[in-house]
Amino acid sequence: MPTDSVFLWIATGTIFLIIVGNLLAAQSKRVQRKEVFTFWQRVGLPMATDEINASVSRRLHRSATASMFGALAGALVASCILFLTPEPDFSFSYSWLVVLPAVLIGMNVFDVALALRDSLFTKRPDAPRLARAMSISPADYLSPWRVRMAPLLIILAGLVFVVALVLGAMEAISLSAFWGSMALPSLAVAVLALLGAVLVSRRIVQTPQPVSDPLELAWADAIRADTFRKLHLLTASVAWLALGAGALGVTEAMEPSLAVSAGLNLGQLLISWGFLAILLMFTYGSSHSYFRYRLWPKILMDTEATTSGER
Repeated sequence: MPTDSVFLWIATGTIFLIIVGNLLAAQSKRVQRKEVFTFWQRVGLPMATDEINASVSRRLHRSATASMFGALAGALVASCILFLTPEPDFSFSYSWLVVLPAVLIGMNVFDVALALRDSLFTKRPDAPRLARAMSISPADYLSPWRVRMAPLLIILAGLVFVVALVLGAMEAISLSAFWGSMALPSLAVAVLALLGAVLVSRRIVQTPQPVSDPLELAWADAIRADTFRKLHLLTASVAWLALGAGALGVTEAMEPSLAVSAGLNLGQLLISWGFLAILLMFTYGSSHSYFRYRLWPKILMDTEATTSGER
């Protein structure tokens, strides 16, 4: 077996061990308490009752478990790609262009699927019916630039196709080589992912939230916002891969030269860095707390006022 293949299989086995280790760690009560504390800090909502704490803890635990099973599924897909390529020539790019997207996409797909069938709270029979003072939409849960990132990247990927057609008409690149690349399949998957995200977003918004008081509703919105965050992270990641695949397809369709080879290596690095940048954009900043400013801007003041009144 070639040295590169041995290295790739060792790296793949290490990734499986890391995922399994995280899956086992997620079953620890200590890790679960830490997850709740981190989530509480990010969303900025008061943790008022033990019941809410327990419900959020159970939901985050199920989410972490589903994510790790999704990561295992993604790593298995990456392993199948490696197995079907007995003499790989992508030893450097394999980890970044195959494993990382497969693992992250698997995590998000499993987690979003869980969110579609899971409710944070169970409404008590004697609790009053809550009504919102305003109609809501997916735009209330995630900042506009995060929501629009995937469509923008898909538009840019479409422009790359236009450029490829123009260059092909000018005989500057080989259109047959471009069509034989991963550009078209990647763009098709990105478009389908975006359409699916739109349909899923509508279903999430229309799904009832069985809660018994406003604070429970706020926490249900926090979990819903987290689902939207993961859903748009998924579509943005797939759209970015489509854009990168289109750009690499154009480069691969050029006449082979040292400049083209250098361009391919640089393009693979840029795709990897861009993928990590998108992950960071959907993890930090206001990605967890934007919903609170839109839907619950006064919840902290109201909670403090209620607590003072009870004293």
